[in-house]
Amino acid sequence: MNNDDAFCTFDWGQKILPQEYREGQNAYFGKKGMSVLVGSFAWKDSTTKLSNTAITTTSLSPPTYSTESYIVAITDAAQTELDTLSAGEIITKQFKTDYPHIKKLHKRTDNAGNFSSHATPEV
Repeated sequence: MNNDDAFCTFDWGQKILPQEYREGQNAYFGKKGMSVLVGSFAWKDSTTKLSNTAITTTSLSPPTYSTESYIVAITDAAQTELDTLSAGEIITKQFKTDYPHIKKLHKRTDNAGNFSSHATPEV
């Protein structure tokens, strides 16, 4: 991975549901709630760090990595391809604004149908 590359993953989190105290499974499952899409990014930190391995020698330390995660909450989302693309575009645009030195993203997701289409937002 180069200094201007980042690895990103996207996944829908469990719905945020209104809940009663000690409700049974029949009351819990099938509820409508707020969906959250989580986008997590990791990239190589571009700062070079020196470490003293002995008093007389200095060597480069192994690279360090930075991480950042973003969450988009959507009310009444069906977690369709359109919902996924829209929320993913919001997350990607914000990441691009926050870290403009990143030029290339390596995106990975699970095999859910809403992630495995060919549509991709252009940001």
